[in-house]
Amino acid sequence: MGTRGMGHLAGVLLGSVAYGVIRRASLPVTVVPERAEHARCEEATNTDVHRVLLAIDQSHSAGMATNYVLDLCRRCASLEVELLNVQRPVPALCFENQAMADSYYQAQGEAGVQEIREAVRAASANFNVHLEAGDVVERIIQTAERRRCTRIVMGTRGLNLAVDLLLGSVAYKVLQQSSIPITLVKEALNKSFVRDWGDLGLGQEGEDAV
Repeated sequence: MGTRGMGHLAGVLLGSVAYGVIRRASLPVTVVPERAEHARCEEATNTDVHRVLLAIDQSHSAGMATNYVLDLCRRCASLEVELLNVQRPVPALCFENQAMADSYYQAQGEAGVQEIREAVRAASANFNVHLEAGDVVERIIQTAERRRCTRIVMGTRGLNLAVDLLLGSVAYKVLQQSSIPITLVKEALNKSFVRDWGDLGLGQEGEDAV
């Protein structure tokens, strides 16, 4: 569905249909921003390869988002997955030097993608892994644009919309700022999704997804 790309407060006050559907739907919802570039839309229909940016961490909702993407891979052989894990910055005073900081972010990033990377590899999907550190929203959008992705997929706990917006949910911030279509996959999906994910042995409890 489409959205007018309203600001956070305007979306709440004006009762945006898109936000209403996201809040109430139990199935994944794909939102196409009004500001999506015409050239990007043309590219999505003409290219032989579609790239999906999957923003992940070690949360259950990220696991559900991965399951959704794996289902897309089974249906579309030309799909390429860009796995992205973003580590929030740690104060520089915590490290003796930049090399130590880089090593820390690398180790944390590897831990954040390990299980999901194995699941994607087991599904014989084409994928690349990106480990970043910095502002999560900024890195997600930048990586998606750099890799010329046609969609961003993220997990969300599906909390109350007003709470999500007030707390600065990463998923909703990306939704507000991205010019690329975004699919939000709620943690509470229908039973078939939960059953399939359980078969992969993933989706353990953790912090909220990016």
